[in-house]
Amino acid sequence: MSSNWATVTRAVTLCESAVIFLIYAVFLLLLSRNTKVSQSYRIVLIIIAVHGLLYGFNIWLVLSAHVFHHGHFSVPLYGPLVPLLPKVLQHASMICLTIFSYLIWQLIPGPCLMQYLALTRPQLNIYKRSIISYLITICFVVYDYFFVRELVPTAEYEKIIQNTSREAFDLDESEQFVVYGLPFARMPENNNRTCITLALGCVISTYSLSYIIFGTIIHMIRRHLKSFGVKLSEKTLKMENTFYRMQLLQSILPVVIISFPVAIFIVPSLTSSDLGPATLAMTFSVWMVPMVQGSVFVYYLKTSLQNQKASQVNIDIISEV
Repeated sequence: MSSNWATVTRAVTLCESAVIFLIYAVFLLLLSRNTKVSQSYRIVLIIIAVHGLLYGFNIWLVLSAHVFHHGHFSVPLYGPLVPLLPKVLQHASMICLTIFSYLIWQLIPGPCLMQYLALTRPQLNIYKRSIISYLITICFVVYDYFFVRELVPTAEYEKIIQNTSREAFDLDESEQFVVYGLPFARMPENNNRTCITLALGCVISTYSLSYIIFGTIIHMIRRHLKSFGVKLSEKTLKMENTFYRMQLLQSILPVVIISFPVAIFIVPSLTSSDLGPATLAMTFSVWMVPMVQGSVFVYYLKTSLQNQKASQVNIDIISEV
């Protein structure tokens, strides 16, 4: 008799993707009503919203889980639409899902670099600043692709991870799904590709580099303001502090949420552990990140909008007096 873990995964993931859509719909609604957001920061917020919505759609489409079992890391896609797709689109859905997950931290340097360029290169138009600011992220995505495509198994290895995925979640043959993955150790059946290469070469490297770049740019912004003896108005200081708080929240929350699932991924990759259904904690935690990030920006935009309305009320009162 088959267990219900696949059904649980589908149900929880559907709920999480629905919440993601709702949060980012509110996000865009508040952004459209907020007239005080600068053009640069509006572009940043739109990029974040687009990522959140595409990520949410991809999560909804594939309804995936993560499995570590018998020396294999696999990602079964339980979405009912996935088996109906052509192979190339199945592969694309898996590759996009993984890259969207990595973009959680790889998008972080962009907003800081955008602000730094606004301070140091004001002569650049908004489009050039945007391209330069997100060039690091674009490079990350290209770099990711060459690692992530390794998740597409050979026909022979696909049969192996189909079996290990069924065994890990105790699923019978009636449960149909598409699966991707990599072994912990080299296997001729999968052209000697391993998930350790993905973990070390892609996940840890870009994860660390993103936060190093983030910290470096924040330091450069501070140093620039001090070196030129810039005297900021109280309003500007308040806006700058708000920006830093937002960036710190956006940066720290993914670290807090992802650290556990990343550890779940890295440790078994190095130790070849079997975790069974416990890996669903990793799956559900990762899907929480766009919800939390979106909620942070919804709070920011809502607060900003309330402040605008309060300021307008004060102006109206003064005008009447």
